[in-house]
Amino acid sequence: MVRAKGLPQTTIEAVAAQADVPLDQAQAAFPDPVALKLALAQRYRGANNDIFLFALREIASFDDAVHMLQKAFESYFEVFVADGTTRDVWTDLLMDRDLRPSNLAEVVKNAAQVCDVLQPIVPEISRARLATAVEMMIHMSDTIARWAAMREPQAARAMLDEFKHLIALYGADLQARSRRTPLLGTDT
Repeated sequence: MVRAKGLPQTTIEAVAAQADVPLDQAQAAFPDPVALKLALAQRYRGANNDIFLFALREIASFDDAVHMLQKAFESYFEVFVADGTTRDVWTDLLMDRDLRPSNLAEVVKNAAQVCDVLQPIVPEISRARLATAVEMMIHMSDTIARWAAMREPQAARAMLDEFKHLIALYGADLQARSRRTPLLGTDT
C-alpha cells in the first residue's frame, strides 16, 4: 500500500480495509499512526541491517572499512535506481517528523556497531571522533545515493565515483588528524 499510495496516505483505516480485517483489530496492532509508520520503518531497516551486519564481518583493517562503506554506498544507489518506489518510501520514512527520533537512534546504533569493529583496528582514533565520522558518513551516503539515483546515468556515475573517492580521502584524513589533534570541542 505504501508503495502504491505513499506514506501520508497509508492510514490505519486504509491498512484495515486492504487487509480485510476489522478496524479495531488493526488499531490493536497499530494503536496510533506513529506505530504504523514505525512498523514500516522497522521492516525496511531489517533488510538493510542484515546486509550491514554481514558486511561488518569482513572488516579486518581501516582500508576494509573504507571499501565496505564504498560498497554499501554503491549498493544503496543500485537499489534506489532499480526501484524508484523504494527510494521514495525510504525518503518518506527518513523525512517523517514522527520518525525522527527512531531514525536517529537507528543511525547511532549502526554507527556504534561500526565503531565496535573499527576501534580495535584504529585505537589512535578516539571513540568520539570515530562515532562522529561514521554517523556523518552514514547520513551523507544515504542522501547522496538517493540524489544520484534521480540523475541521468552518466551524471549519477560521476557523483558515485566522486563520493567514493571522498570516502577514501576522508578516511585517510581522519587517521592522519587523529594522530595529531583531538576532536574539536572535546578532550578526546
